[in-house]
Amino acid sequence: LKLDYLGIILNVSATCLTSSWFGFKHDCHVATTYISLTLGLSVIIVFLFLKPGADGASAAVWRSLVIADLMATEYTPLIHAYILRGAEALEYFPWRAAAKMVSVDIIGVLFYITRFPESRFPDTFDIWISSGAGHQIFHASVIIGRVIYLRGLRELT
Repeated sequence: LKLDYLGIILNVSATCLTSSWFGFKHDCHVATTYISLTLGLSVIIVFLFLKPGADGASAAVWRSLVIADLMATEYTPLIHAYILRGAEALEYFPWRAAAKMVSVDIIGVLFYITRFPESRFPDTFDIWISSGAGHQIFHASVIIGRVIYLRGLRELT
């Protein structure tokens, strides 16, 4: 379970890092600042998630909100670039792909939090693991979201 958390944090952090890297490729100091902040925040979250209180169904909503907050930090550099250089600065960010990815992620998180469909149909959708189909749908949505994002990054290069 702890490795699951680590994987999620690494996925989200990598998205934030690449957004800052591409978005501020002409301003290395700003990119380095955002990358450092993302790495620092990610390390803090890893240590928070290693605590025993972060486990279990009772902490699922809290964990999801912490991850959502980390995901939201991806948009801070975008807003910063817009304030500094206007709309033309956004062409360096994979913001369209990121918006699509986050939409897919949110759908997955909703399945995870509501534990649907296993909450309505117990033992019917447990395919690979016994933790339920909502969790499996969440993981599938993360993979789909990252593929969408990677395709967006390829369009920038």
